[in-house]
Amino acid sequence: MYCRVYNIEKSITIVILNTIGYDMKITFLSLIRLYIVGIALTFSIDLFSQLNTTNTTNAPNHKLALWYTTPAKQWSAEALPIGNAYLGGMVFGGIEKEQIQYNEKTLWSGGPGAWPDYNGGNNDSAALYLPAIRSIIKAENYREAEVLMAKHMLGNSKAYGAYQNFGNMYFDFSSSIKADSVTAYHRELDMEDGMVRVKFSYRRVTYTREYFCSYPDRVMVMRFTCDKASNLTFDIWVDCAHSENTIIADATNKTIVTTGKVCDNKMGFESQIKISNEGGAITAEGNTLHVSRANSVTVIMTAATEYVNIHPKYTGANPHDTVAHVIKKACAMSYEKLLSNHKNDYQDLFKRVSLNFDENVPDIPTNELKEKYVKSNNFFFQTLMFQYGRYLLISSSRAGTLPANLQGVWNNSNNPPWTCDYHFDVNIQMNYFAPEVTNLTECSIPLVDYINSLREPGRITAEKHHGIKGGGWVVHPMNNPFGFTAPGWETYWAWAPFNASWICQNLWDKYKFTGDTIYLRQYIYPIMKEQAQFWIKWLVPDLNGYLVSCPSVSPEHLPITDGPTSDQASCYELFNDVIEASQILNTDTDLRAELIVKRDKLSPLKIGKWGQLQEWKNDLDSRDDNHRHVSHLVTIYQGERINPYTTPKLFDAAKVSLQARDLAKGDMHGWSLTQRMGIWARLLEPEKAYTHLNILLAHCITNNLFTLSGGVFQIEANLALPGMMAEMMIQSHLGFIHLLPAMPAAWSKGQVAGLCARGGFVIDMKWDKALLTEIVIVSKLGNPCIIKNPVFNNKFTLIDVYSAEKVKYKKNNDTIVFTTKKNGKYLIEFT
Repeated sequence: MYCRVYNIEKSITIVILNTIGYDMKITFLSLIRLYIVGIALTFSIDLFSQLNTTNTTNAPNHKLALWYTTPAKQWSAEALPIGNAYLGGMVFGGIEKEQIQYNEKTLWSGGPGAWPDYNGGNNDSAALYLPAIRSIIKAENYREAEVLMAKHMLGNSKAYGAYQNFGNMYFDFSSSIKADSVTAYHRELDMEDGMVRVKFSYRRVTYTREYFCSYPDRVMVMRFTCDKASNLTFDIWVDCAHSENTIIADATNKTIVTTGKVCDNKMGFESQIKISNEGGAITAEGNTLHVSRANSVTVIMTAATEYVNIHPKYTGANPHDTVAHVIKKACAMSYEKLLSNHKNDYQDLFKRVSLNFDENVPDIPTNELKEKYVKSNNFFFQTLMFQYGRYLLISSSRAGTLPANLQGVWNNSNNPPWTCDYHFDVNIQMNYFAPEVTNLTECSIPLVDYINSLREPGRITAEKHHGIKGGGWVVHPMNNPFGFTAPGWETYWAWAPFNASWICQNLWDKYKFTGDTIYLRQYIYPIMKEQAQFWIKWLVPDLNGYLVSCPSVSPEHLPITDGPTSDQASCYELFNDVIEASQILNTDTDLRAELIVKRDKLSPLKIGKWGQLQEWKNDLDSRDDNHRHVSHLVTIYQGERINPYTTPKLFDAAKVSLQARDLAKGDMHGWSLTQRMGIWARLLEPEKAYTHLNILLAHCITNNLFTLSGGVFQIEANLALPGMMAEMMIQSHLGFIHLLPAMPAAWSKGQVAGLCARGGFVIDMKWDKALLTEIVIVSKLGNPCIIKNPVFNNKFTLIDVYSAEKVKYKKNNDTIVFTTKKNGKYLIEFT
């Protein structure tokens, strides 16, 4: 066949010869197709071998997907994450050489194995200096207090350690596939199935690669297929990130086993890779397995360490038995069964919530969509980020694992930023802002379990640094999985005893959303009760007779003083919550009475000289201070003490404070923008919340949609964002369900399904022109339902869906109240 096509735009004639060994019939459609190829190309090519990966590729079948037309080059900005909370993988999607960097969440340096005298960072003599420092602070000699505290009361960083990279898996196809001859390359993260796919064509063969991490089977699964037999030829090997390792490739068993120890603490680890091939052969050479002319290949991997979260040693059994058992069980299943197990588990969580702002699904790759967001605030991109946060939480926080750390479960360094640890002065709280309201309550179980594990080491820190004996636990800003609850080692950020009471708010919310009194009694209440006992002993009277935290600091914001608002507000919320919990459980009446007395003696929140909510007990705030941390607003989000109904003056003062700290001034930290977005939502300022959302999405997002803080990947903004967006659509912290409380003008039309409210309610709603048009409510617990929105001043009907009968309600202005049945479903329609 001979065909000549003239490219008008480029003024180039392209000649295409048929060198294929069979006749090709020329049709009019064939000529049109050839003409299109000619328009697209700018030089003479072999049609079947020279097209590159930038050629047009179709958008994914599923709406909720990140997709790209080229492989990833950068780990943090382009590779795509998969995970099951035990394991995390970053898939690059390379053509000739595929790379999957992987982690196991318990692989850490530091701890008791790194230093025989490791004691969680505690300073044995710290509490001896408390009386002197308290006296200095009462005299308002804050700088002198800071010097003395730095010298005598901080913790030590020895053997603190860091979250570790495990290694990389490589799949080398270069002997059989050449990247410059690949067409129709497509790489995607399909959030609806919870998996990554790579697809392309090479010499008329279509190659498909699929990757996922299964939580029920505790494995990472990689599947390589092609649509013509005997076309899969590649090498597999592992690169371990630790020098003390042994890697053995076994062709008979089709395995690659990596064992080793972390250098400083000698923590043992093991990963196993098992290959199953259909057709072809597998041979070994050194540490590499060679797959030759297979039809399809399934690769299963798992990993484990000898870490166990039991104080004080944190060392368990050799991980070999665990890894071998998991691999054997998984390999007894077909690929289809493993995929089915994964999808059933994952989709049961992910598909509980849907969101749509009357958007069109764009047909451009995600990196282009992200770049265009700067000029056009695309609603679909907002929805994509909402669901991406939920995907990442499901992938990095499941029962039986450690909670999500500063990067979730993904990390490619043995010396990562901020050690990739657990920061308790906002970060870990933000990691868990979203699970309850976005219907992922199972994903917050690791947080509860982890906080419970900190009580024992936290009692030691309470005694050595706070002089508290006989019960009461504490944790300061930096924490690792080896019970480091001591203050850190730099004054301005090291000391923050309110961190523990703040994280208890996450735990209390878990109960408030689920209403699970058994879980409250067994897990949440003991943690909160003992934290309240810490504060009972830690508070001291100031010169005015009020109870204050002393010494303390507003997080990462000097001076060392007494009674900073962060401490006082968080303590008040904790006391209120423990009082209510003890009433629900009908227990600890004496403690309850004591907490009521102590709560009412706490130093009050104050409004400063320029109308702001004071950050410190004394009026030290500056209008020019735009510090990232706004911990004095913790009682706005996540608390309930300050609100427009019972404390309107404090509510307005909080607005003044936050406006003065507005990050639109140029501080591009993803976590700060996201936290403030939620606070503005609670302050019922929708446009300010929306502005922060837009700044975040325009300036703090990578091409793989990871969020950045100061240019560095941190995951808390990703994980918190769904919760903060939900806070604009539904709030329930004040004893009623407020629908569309902070709805920006841009979201004038939309629908959401599956959001949760405190009291055990699940809400679906639709709105148009900012007015609700339909509400569906499922009452899991049968509690009375109180709903607020101006639309209730219009005509509506309230129907019991299951009985089809109208439901009686009481109305007070824009709020209605009605009785519900357990697991009942109710429809509100507006006419």
